[in-house]
Amino acid sequence: MKQNIIVLIDKVIKKTSKKQAVWSKTSSPNEFSLKLPGGRITTDSWTGEDDDNDRPGQEMVDITIYNESGDVAFSRTYTKQEDPDAFAIVAELHQEANASYYQLDKTVDSMLAEMGDDKILGEDDEDEYDSAGSI
Repeated sequence: MKQNIIVLIDKVIKKTSKKQAVWSKTSSPNEFSLKLPGGRITTDSWTGEDDDNDRPGQEMVDITIYNESGDVAFSRTYTKQEDPDAFAIVAELHQEANASYYQLDKTVDSMLAEMGDDKILGEDDEDEYDSAGSI
């Protein structure tokens, strides 16, 4: 991966962790998008399916950088096995985007605020969840 792209990703990670980046969700189940003055960055994460010829069962992350015209300027998919360093930085970007979009810190802080010593945790919410725990 080019050094300037690594620098860009690192800066976006830092801005995101400081809550200075607003990520949005795309139509893909696990992909996030960040609009910037010069274009857009998207990142996705998934596990290769059996029909993936060369990567079944491998965890994958990708990053795509679009220019201001909306054209793909850079797009790469990484696996831990093929390029552990690039995988690590793009996976961190994806984790930060996910945490930002779903407001992880706010959610955890709210849960912690409800943890009084004498408080009983949990509610009977069988109607909200199916047997697998999904909403």
